[in-house]
Order: sequence, then C-alpha cells, then structure tokens
Amino acid sequence: VKPAKKIANGIMLAIFAVSFGGSTIDLVWHGFQFPNWLNFRYSFIFTFLIVLIAAEAFINIKSISGDKITAVVIVFMLLCAFVQKLEYDKIHMLACIWTAIGMGVLCLIGIGVYRSGRRGGALVLLCLTVVELYANGVASEYMMHNDVGFSKHSLYADFAEKYRPAAEYMKENDPGLYRSENYKIRKVNDNYTIGLNGISGSTSTLNKNVIDYLSDMGYSSRSHHSNYTGGTPVGDSLLGIKYLLGDFATNADPAYDEIWTDEENKTKLYENPYALSIAYTVADDFELFDATAANSPFELMNRMCAEMLGRERVELFSANKYDANLENVSQSSSNGMRKYTKNKDTGARISFVITAESDGVMYAYFPVTNGYRRDISIKYNDTTVKKYLTSDNHGILCLGNYKRGEIAYLTVTLDEDNVYFDPANYFYTLDSKVLDSVMGDLKKGDASLNVNYSDTNFSGSVNADNGRNTLMLSMPYDENIAVYVNSKRVDTFEVAGIFTGVRIEDGVNEFEVKYIPKQFYFGLLAALAGVIVLLSYKLLQMRACSPNQPCVADESIAEEQEGESI
Repeated sequence: VKPAKKIANGIMLAIFAVSFGGSTIDLVWHGFQFPNWLNFRYSFIFTFLIVLIAAEAFINIKSISGDKITAVVIVFMLLCAFVQKLEYDKIHMLACIWTAIGMGVLCLIGIGVYRSGRRGGALVLLCLTVVELYANGVASEYMMHNDVGFSKHSLYADFAEKYRPAAEYMKENDPGLYRSENYKIRKVNDNYTIGLNGISGSTSTLNKNVIDYLSDMGYSSRSHHSNYTGGTPVGDSLLGIKYLLGDFATNADPAYDEIWTDEENKTKLYENPYALSIAYTVADDFELFDATAANSPFELMNRMCAEMLGRERVELFSANKYDANLENVSQSSSNGMRKYTKNKDTGARISFVITAESDGVMYAYFPVTNGYRRDISIKYNDTTVKKYLTSDNHGILCLGNYKRGEIAYLTVTLDEDNVYFDPANYFYTLDSKVLDSVMGDLKKGDASLNVNYSDTNFSGSVNADNGRNTLMLSMPYDENIAVYVNSKRVDTFEVAGIFTGVRIEDGVNEFEVKYIPKQFYFGLLAALAGVIVLLSYKLLQMRACSPNQPCVADESIAEEQEGESI
C-alpha cells in the first residue's frame, strides 16, 4: 500500500475520531438534529472504512512482514485491555474482551497458515471470518431485543391483515387529508403498516416539545415515542383525529359513531363527529398560550378551547369530588408531590370513590413528574391496567358514562414501596352539551381542504370572522413550512409553543401549504458533488489505463499474485 494512501486513510480515521469526541461536530454529522439515544449513527462509515483498509491489506498480505502483522495484533490486544480498564457497562469481560483477544490470536494463526502456502490456509481464514460475523450478528440481535424488543413476524402480519381492510375502507370513502388512529396498540409504529396518519410513532430526532405537548394533553407520550392511549373527544378533535379503528372488544368513547363493521376480521371503524381539520382559525391571542400553566390535561384542554375562541373560560371538563381510602398505605408530601408509601408488602392500595358532578363520560388521569414514575396497577369496572405510570398505558382513562350523583370506583394498587402523584384533581366529567357548543363554534373557522394533496403540499380555503384571524395548522412549527394565502407567501410563526400559524384577513381565504426542508437541498448538493467526484475519478483512471499500462487496482492484484511468502 502506497504511503500517500496510508496517510489519506489515517487522516480520514482521525477526522472520525475527532467527530466522536466533539459534540458540535457530532451534531453536524447528524444533519444539525440532536439524535435520540443512539449517538454517532454515522459510525457505520468509520466501520466501512476500517473494513476497506483491512481488505486492501489482506490483498497484499504476503508482501507484509510477519513482524508487522504480529505488532498489529499485539496493539489490538493492548487496546482491548485498555477498553476493559475503562469499565464500560455495556462491554463485558468474557463476551467482548476475551472473545476479541481470542479471535485476534486465531486470525494471527490463520494468516500464518495462509502466508506459508499450506493447503487450506484461505479456508481457515474464511471460516474464522464467517463464524465471527455470524456470532457477532446473533449477539447484537439478542442485545437489541433485550433493549427495544422484537416481535414475531406472524404477529406483525396478522395485525396488518386484520386492520388493513378497515383502513382501506376508510380511505376509499374519505380520500381527504385528516388524522386517524387505532385503539389497538401493538407497537407504536404499526400505523405506518396499515396506512394510518396519526399521532402514534417513534422518533429518533428527539422532538421533545411535541412529545411533551401530547403528554400534557393526556396522551401516552414520553421519551422518544407516543401512541394513541388517552384520547378524548376534545383532544382528538383539536388534533384532527377523525377516524379510529378498533376490534369487537374495544370500548370506544361514547361520543364516537360506529360507521363500519368487518365481521370477518372482527374490527370496527369509528368516526369522531367533532373532529376539526388540520387547519382552522383561532383567536390571535392563542399565539402566546402557555400549556405548562395547567396542572392536568383536562384543565389544559378547557383553557385551550377558551383561548382559541377568545373567551375567558370554557368548562368542557368539570372536576368530580372523590374520597380516597388508604389500605396499608400512608400519605405524605415530597418535593411538592403526593407521596404514598406501602405499610405492608401486600394489599397496599388506594380505593377512590368518585361522585359524578354532572351527566356525561367520566375520565381519570394521574399526572406524575418524570423521574418519579413508579409501578402501579389500576382497576376500574372490569378493566385492569398494569404498570400504568411506567409503560405506554399512562394516558387518560375513560371510566364510562355516569349520571349526576352516580358513584364510580377505581382502585390503585402500589407495586413499589413509594408512589408519587402530582397534586391535581384526578377525575373529570365531559359535558356533552358544552362539547357540542364549543366544537360547533370552532368548526365555524374550520378549513375546507382539497382532496388532492401530496407528501409536500396541501391546499384549501377558510372563512375568517369573529376576530379569529390566525389560521392555525395542527402541525409542529417548522421554519421550512411555507404558507401561501391568496397566492402570496406569508410569514409563519409558532402558536401556543407548538403549532404553526399565519395571519389572514376577514372573509374567505385560499391557502396552500408547502413543506420541503432546506436540509434536503444541502443533501442533494452533497450527493451531486459525490457523483461528480466519483465520475471524475473514474474518467481519470480510464485515461491512465492502456493495454500496455494496467490500472492501479490491476497492478495491486498482479503484485499480490507474484508475491512470495515471508
């Protein structure tokens, strides 16, 4: 290998080493987007470069002195010992260090056999490589399964086969642009399998503000993912969730209409009659709305609707009175939270007796600050929810329809010694008459979206009146979103700390929304530059080759074939 090439490879490896050690450069590699969990996702390029260098060295293996090969293996072992000394949690002594050292020794022996010219030397190295690749791959899959979990293909395929007909029926009968969800949660990304566009999904780009906002609204949303657990007619309508899928065992919200049944797959399709589109008008002051000021999702949604309409107060959800009976549990305060402590290992529970203050559907939600999540089980009616606070079950619970004065029961069982709840009222009832009125008023500013849309744009028309001159898109704010009102591009701004908005004039306004991130153009330029460099290199290489003068790669192969064992 020529010295110039060695220097170039060394510089490339050094660039990656510096990138791994600097947070700013690491951010550049990730497209100026903070990654979630798995940092250094570009490290596969580093691995590819190492493999490429090793392959080139192996082509010339017979021309490399045995002392140099032995020195490389010794340095490798010393590196393994150094890594072990750092005591990383994920690097185990036997599984990683000793295995790596053992493979290094075996490879050294295999290279010696191959260089000696003995029969089967290449086969020995091939077998070692295949065994190492297979074992490493299997070990990686097992570790990944323990971390994030894999499911059987049959479960995935059966789920898709069961719910896809309902999704197809929905899209055939309503080809417009809206959000849809599934009551049945198997994995958070299953919506993409059956073609639903909703709020469920996992993200690697750490969209923390979106995840936190959904959690504040009572949906199961934390860390790096969200799913449709905790939906209510109010939250669903504000986010434009128009249709919901379920099976025959689904306890759909009483406010939703059952519009289709699939007897063969035992699935149902529900419609939310209050759902707004993903674009509707709100009062201008809603731009400054602060979602963090509410101590429960019910109060948050009350305030959201009030300020969207420019009113002081809207009481969609009203708090219910309740009694909490502690059994083998003591209550205290800790860091501003309610702390419940087990007095016995078994039978530690809190029994809530709730009195409905009005007619309507009753809901429950137990807020908790991140870092204080503990395992509890909740039982109400004939439903048991395990690991409520620590799993994807942490969302608003629908307890059912109750008349004023009726009693509801809910039991919380402590599965850990200490459990914490944020101070709030946990039980609210949704007033259906107020829901009809409020959603009816919001629908007066609802946009009519055109059926023809694509992944990068949609359009429609909206009528602005009653002082609601902010057209709000229930889409996370992004400076790359371009909005055209009456054929003129207008400035966008962030609404309520999360949504996208533009100002519009009174009367009917035609609008179009386009989205192409500027990073797309940077990537396109980088890709074109790469193609140009590659083509230029190949053209120069072709000009340097002739029948009497072989190419550089051919010279290397020829030299390797003529080389002698050392």
